Amino acid sequence: MKQRQHSQKLILGGEVHNSTASSIAYMEEKVWDKIDKVAINTLLIPIYWELIEPQPNQFDFSLIDSHLENAAEKKIDVIFLWFGLWKNGLSTYVPEWIKTDPKYFRIEDSAGNKMNSYSPLCKDVIAQAQSAFAAICDYLGSHPLRAFIRMVQIENEIGSLGTSRDHSLAAEKVYQMALPQEIRNLYPGAKQWSEVPFGDEVFMAYHYAAAIQDYAKIARKRLALPLFTNVWLKKPGKRPGEYPSGGAVSTTWQVWKDIASQLDFIAPDIYEEEIKPIIAEYGNDQPLLIPETRIDKRYISNLFYAFGQGAIGYSPFGIEDLLTDDTSQDYRFLSQLGLAKDAFDSSDTLPHLNQGYRIIAALEPLLQDQEAHIFSFKKEGAQNQVVYENGQDRWAIKLFSRDKMINSAGLIIKHKEYYYLTGANFALDLQAQQGSNPVGILSLEEGILQDGQWLTNLRLNGDEAYFPFIGEDFKILRMRLYSY
Repeated sequence: MKQRQHSQKLILGGEVHNSTASSIAYMEEKVWDKIDKVAINTLLIPIYWELIEPQPNQFDFSLIDSHLENAAEKKIDVIFLWFGLWKNGLSTYVPEWIKTDPKYFRIEDSAGNKMNSYSPLCKDVIAQAQSAFAAICDYLGSHPLRAFIRMVQIENEIGSLGTSRDHSLAAEKVYQMALPQEIRNLYPGAKQWSEVPFGDEVFMAYHYAAAIQDYAKIARKRLALPLFTNVWLKKPGKRPGEYPSGGAVSTTWQVWKDIASQLDFIAPDIYEEEIKPIIAEYGNDQPLLIPETRIDKRYISNLFYAFGQGAIGYSPFGIEDLLTDDTSQDYRFLSQLGLAKDAFDSSDTLPHLNQGYRIIAALEPLLQDQEAHIFSFKKEGAQNQVVYENGQDRWAIKLFSRDKMINSAGLIIKHKEYYYLTGANFALDLQAQQGSNPVGILSLEEGILQDGQWLTNLRLNGDEAYFPFIGEDFKILRMRLYSY
């Protein structure tokens, strides 16, 4: 991925449900009229090919206009998600005039069954999709409210569902050809696709990534905005086709990096309980944005870990569910995708998300200060403690969340003589390094940073300071230490 300069403001985001943004009236009633109740600064909003180009070369940008007008009124930024040719491994957002034209061919499995997804080797349908995307980028690039657009996502959770590889006539012809030079460079010992490790996935990834590269080139000429695509993650025990084959997962990551190099980054959609390895993989050598993630109260504390690991943004999915009693919108479909229903349960989440986002916003200057030492942690599996080490400081951090409790997670920032602690359900056991003098707490305060200035709410001492502790209610503690 290309390393381009990004806006410094962290994305405290929320993504609306897939169909919410298809209606101006619905969007205004369910989202815009109530969005002030959620402490987000960025809303992730789909834009749909079938509604933007209902007839060939006849464009309707009224939805985009409405979204941007409301965003400007609410002073909220927007990330537009292009639901074009591929979404969740399928092709359901293409216009009717594409769906009913047989010249645009689909992926086929090895038995010749057609999938509900257009082939990445169908140059004609890709050209139509890219023409529509170019028109959108032209419109966004000249829009009077373009300053409220943070980024653009190109397509959504790309890949092939139902089969690991396209077996259409066009795909079979290409599959039998000599390997492209980029693939030979990555797999020097291979001479044909069948000799490439994870060959079916790599074959699909190569062609999907090539299409997205062309999309990104189109956007680069028209928009000075970061560009990304997102990925449906590979789950243990699942085979390609049970998740979208050809998406940017671990087995195809390098292919995507090399072929879709015009993207600024690839973003993981995270609904798993254990997120550390995912963040380590996708945040290693590129900006880390989590555009979709769990909205349930238990794991909302993940945001502290993500931002502590350098994330530029975080965005629970179905953000409007926090504003209504109806939280069942996508459950049936999502359960078919193997996603836990609990991940979409927004009950009692709103106050915790709001407080978490307010804390991250307050700590943002420290998170971006190169002189600060940042450490984040979270409970995964049976783990009940982690160890913090920074110079002479060594602490055991006790993690004690149980079922139905908010998961233990936290963030520690050392800045000058102060430690700033935040998160949920953890306690510190201060320990001196072996051979060093004992360590004590010189001062412990609960408060908030406001415009860079610390405001103390409580001065803590006595038994409240034996083991500095944060429970279910997110807060910031500021601590100084001394040795004796």
